[in-house]
Amino acid sequence: MELKNIVEACLNEVGQYLKLKAQLEGRTHTKDMLNKRTTLLDKLGEAWASVEKVGAQFDEATTTIAQVHKRRKLLEADLERAKANELELQGKLTEIEASLKKARDDVSLLEGVVAELEAGAQIMGEETAQVEVATKRAQELLAALDA
Repeated sequence: MELKNIVEACLNEVGQYLKLKAQLEGRTHTKDMLNKRTTLLDKLGEAWASVEKVGAQFDEATTTIAQVHKRRKLLEADLERAKANELELQGKLTEIEASLKKARDDVSLLEGVVAELEAGAQIMGEETAQVEVATKRAQELLAALDA
């Protein structure tokens, strides 16, 4: 709009200049001058149309810039949320890895206990077999003594 005001001011000054010049020279408006004036007015109309078109383009560009700026701010906020989510997920992953390591350690301990129990059961089986052999031998000896 400022450009429009400047153009108007310049045209007003040109008009006043031409009037003063005509008065100083004592001229009256001739047909040639009227044609020139009409041509200048037509060009002025075209200039105004161009000024309005540029103004509309400027307004459109300003609106587009504002929309892009708003979209950029939204994307920046999305990025910040994504970074926070990533940190949170990394923390959870660390916790899960620690739990997995503990579970593996617990499984290893249980496997050791099971191996010990199996070894103990084997030893008990061997001892039980020895006790059964000794019992049978004692019964045989008792039977031989009774006979």
